[in-house]
Amino acid sequence: MSRSDFESRVKIYIEENGMLQKGDRVTVGVSGGADSVCLIFVLMRLREEYDLSLSVVHVMHGIRGDEAVRDRDFVGAFCKRNGLPFECIERDVPAIASLNRMSIEEAGRMVRYEVFENAGGDRTAVAHNADDMAETVLFNLFRGSSIRGLSGIPAVSGRIIRPLLCMPRRQIEEYLKENGLEFVVDSTNLDNDYARNKIRNIILPMAREVNFRAADHINDTACDLRKTDEFLDELTKKAYESYVSSDADTVSIDVKAAENLHEVILKRLVYMAVAELSGAKKDVSRVHVEDTVRLFFMQSGKMISLIYGLFAERCFDSVIIKKEEIPPFFDGEEKPEVPLSLIIEKGTKTLSGPVTVRAKVIDAEDAKIKDLRYTKWFDYDKMSDGAVFRTKKSGDVIGVKGGSKKVKDVLTEEKIPRWKRGSLYMLADGSNVLWIPGIRYSESCKVGEDTKKVLILTWEEDEIGRQD
Repeated sequence: MSRSDFESRVKIYIEENGMLQKGDRVTVGVSGGADSVCLIFVLMRLREEYDLSLSVVHVMHGIRGDEAVRDRDFVGAFCKRNGLPFECIERDVPAIASLNRMSIEEAGRMVRYEVFENAGGDRTAVAHNADDMAETVLFNLFRGSSIRGLSGIPAVSGRIIRPLLCMPRRQIEEYLKENGLEFVVDSTNLDNDYARNKIRNIILPMAREVNFRAADHINDTACDLRKTDEFLDELTKKAYESYVSSDADTVSIDVKAAENLHEVILKRLVYMAVAELSGAKKDVSRVHVEDTVRLFFMQSGKMISLIYGLFAERCFDSVIIKKEEIPPFFDGEEKPEVPLSLIIEKGTKTLSGPVTVRAKVIDAEDAKIKDLRYTKWFDYDKMSDGAVFRTKKSGDVIGVKGGSKKVKDVLTEEKIPRWKRGSLYMLADGSNVLWIPGIRYSESCKVGEDTKKVLILTWEEDEIGRQD
């Protein structure tokens, strides 16, 4: 392939993927290897046409000693000869790998992309080529990956662009030779102890013995899978709007999703929900997704642990994913008991958390009783001096017409999640519960014809208050 044909093909790929705009300031990641030298040279050739402002960033990983210094000096000299701004950034990758319990490969990649994402300019160009694409697909396939992982490396990822992703390494080296361009060789690329090097140096060459265009076919399939992944993403986002509700700490998925969605979309929906709360898509595994999906077909109350303190629970008509790490059979945090007499005396009292109870005693003839969830009217003379606001206890009952009912059964009927029941405040006199704010009100202390004094209790939650 001639120089003009090579550059023309790269330009077409840039245009097809909308990588560059006229006047862009582009930072180019240059290691000194063949690919990165080719990349900066091609962009220099296209600089006038796109009116580009080019600069170079080089990352030293703190691994290869004198060889790393050689690479830095090589790139610096190249930039000086060609009038390009040059910045070298040093990082201790082995220390970062140890601190984060990851491989040197993973830590190096994390560092490089941290540098690239924070580089100045409008775009950062990196030198992945078509062989890198095939290697990535195989690497993800071998370690276990979804369709997204098998779709390879994107041409554009945020501000990062990959203009050489369409060119195989063989043609890149031919282009460098034709233009008399020197480059350095990273000795670690020859070390087959690294997983990617095994794929690059052993597996792909063997695959080419089966079919000399093996890498091309892998990349074509990856391209098809990327388009498939994008289509499935659109379907999943629509399903998310229909079946998912969320706040800062909780995602709730309607169990109807399992009935109405294809298994593929349901799994992606669950993945999206877990990733949203964990903030770490990379760490959400197939096991996490499949375990959560199984909850859709279990009885209410079943619970599993996920990652980063998340847990998922089948809760009546929903599968709930929550941030707090609550062990199975958790029965609520310890909350102090607050005597009702103290609230009446003070007129208002803040309970544990952002909850305030307001109390007022009036003559029955002045009471205008309404059917409200968070304000209730009680016969004051029926209220015991021992009544307190507390959390649920074993054996609690609440008055209903014709007798009493277990509080446990009431909470189940009201579809209160198991993890939430133990932390609910309720007004109780011994084991007799008089009021579960927002849920149930005992028949035993309601205002009647003989009532002389009325106690009005109002329950307010959160910073702005929850009122009727």
